[in-house]
Amino acid sequence: MADKFTTVDEYISSFPSDVAEILQGVRRTIRAVVPEAGEKISYQIPTITLDDKPLLYFSGWKSHIALYPLPLSTTPSRPPSSLTAPAKAP
Repeated sequence: MADKFTTVDEYISSFPSDVAEILQGVRRTIRAVVPEAGEKISYQIPTITLDDKPLLYFSGWKSHIALYPLPLSTTPSRPPSSLTAPAKAP
């Protein structure tokens, strides 16, 4: 694994293909739920942002992946639109 990552793509591509595929799936799922989210590297792991504030971190490890949601006191002042949009009837 590289010592310094500058992009989420770089971070994910540093893993074996089977792990990278899982991390890409996590990334796609987060982006589907919060389409207006940004992303960057912080603390050398992928960081999902909203209004340029960290919302969630995720990472890959030898035997697992991890999600690190932030406490409400440190998250953006507005919720993601996917959480405030009215539910559609089936």
